[in-house]
Amino acid sequence: MEYRLTPMARALHATLAGLVGWAERHRADIVTARATYDATTATTTASPLNGQAGPARH
Repeated sequence: MEYRLTPMARALHATLAGLVGWAERHRADIVTARATYDATTATTTASPLNGQAGPARH
């Protein structure tokens, strides 16, 4: 038996491959932006999972 992607799946693959490529090219910028965000939003909230305070993430 041979499987093939549908035209819709091929279009989705091309879109996702573009997004992955963008993320890989900008990985360092993303890490820096996350660290900057975390450092500037030092507000803590109680986690509903464990009741302990931690950084607020949105």
